[in-house]
Amino acid sequence: MAAITISAAGGNWNSTATWVGGVIPTTTDHVIGNVTSGQLTINVSASIQRMDLTGYNNTITFNSGQTLTLNQAGGTTVS
Repeated sequence: MAAITISAAGGNWNSTATWVGGVIPTTTDHVIGNVTSGQLTINVSASIQRMDLTGYNNTITFNSGQTLTLNQAGGTTVS
């Protein structure tokens, strides 16, 4: 499991520029949003292990019909 942080620029989920290190999170990754992270748009359905938004003070937007599945939380789906 890798910890992948939302970049200061933020952006669309499926854009490498949205993520520190340029790696788009996958099903085994842990997403981090912190005080320096930009706005995140869930523009594609995605599945990750978990998400930590401690200190995150921006907006997460879901495009119509998209979901985010958190595998560690028993398959919790947010849409």
